[in-house]
Amino acid sequence: VICQRCYKLMHYGQVDNELRPGWSDNAFLTPKRFQDLLSPIRTERCVVVYLTDLFDFSGSLLWNLNRIVGDNPVMLAVNKVDLLPKDLSRDRVITWIHNETKRLGFGIPRKHISLVSCKTGAGVDRVVRDMRYFARERGNADIYVIGSANVGKSTFINYLLQGGRE
Repeated sequence: VICQRCYKLMHYGQVDNELRPGWSDNAFLTPKRFQDLLSPIRTERCVVVYLTDLFDFSGSLLWNLNRIVGDNPVMLAVNKVDLLPKDLSRDRVITWIHNETKRLGFGIPRKHISLVSCKTGAGVDRVVRDMRYFARERGNADIYVIGSANVGKSTFINYLLQGGRE
């Protein structure tokens, strides 16, 4: 499973102009259009990998996440861990993220939060293991990778497609 943009790039060498701000009469992906594109997730029995940017955490959040995912399990993959100082406690970062998600009403269980680097692959294997587990538990459910712009969705998917391992 790959995103629509990556699929078209890989197979046709093109991107739908409607998905490229400034390249069409519909210059921006409006909130309504974005919601329409994501609406199948809510009604499907699926698994959601939700990517965010560690260094722009609040700016990379999808504020309507609960409405987008419905009752489906969410794994929060917080990207760009490779840019953290080596001596910074990863457990402390996860605690902060967990507290922020609770404060903001997302309620993502701590055990579903992973620090990852989509660039280096750090932490990605755990996310893959967990998403496969949840997909099997839900009858081989589809897996959706969602997140705001520039959080690393394409890099994450491309890492998976290349068979990358830590």
